[in-house]
Amino acid sequence: GRVGIAQGQTLFFGTAGFALGGVAATIDGETYLQEGVQAASGWTTGFGVEHKLSDGLSLKGEVLYTDLGRTRYDERSYEPGFYADVAFTQVRLGLNFGF
Repeated sequence: GRVGIAQGQTLFFGTAGFALGGVAATIDGETYLQEGVQAASGWTTGFGVEHKLSDGLSLKGEVLYTDLGRTRYDERSYEPGFYADVAFTQVRLGLNFGF
């Protein structure tokens, strides 16, 4: 979702929502290399600015922080399992076309 305040042709907004992603993780031990891919879910939040350039065109910039939590990778018969904590920040720029 996105909620904001318009100032003329510019929208200042905050955003928040559900996040879903695939998490690939690797741990390098002294005698082994362990890796895995798991689906993870979490949340995202951020803020941004969108400016209307013309009737069908706008320019947008936003910063998003996403946290997909802790993902468990199961142990194998000869290797211990491990956890991966996944959180990241994105800076996005966009050009939107309206119909």
